[in-house]
Amino acid sequence: MYRILIAKETEPLADGFRRLLADGVSAATTAHALDEMEVLMASGPQATIPVMAGRAEAGLGDPETVALSTALLTRDLLTALKRS
Repeated sequence: MYRILIAKETEPLADGFRRLLADGVSAATTAHALDEMEVLMASGPQATIPVMAGRAEAGLGDPETVALSTALLTRDLLTALKRS
């Protein structure tokens, strides 16, 4: 997920989630995934997924920066979705 968050601008990524939320087939699953992202990613750099993303960068980059970026970019995405 970290790679997607850094590769895409927030608004186009949010647009993709909006389309999924608007589709009856994917709406419930997407809403559930966003709820999980709130807890597992956006709650801070010590959350489960940011820590895992940071560990994946060990030896290649700065794990603390990756963890923080993952949490902040997820928060940006969730905030963009709440604005719409």
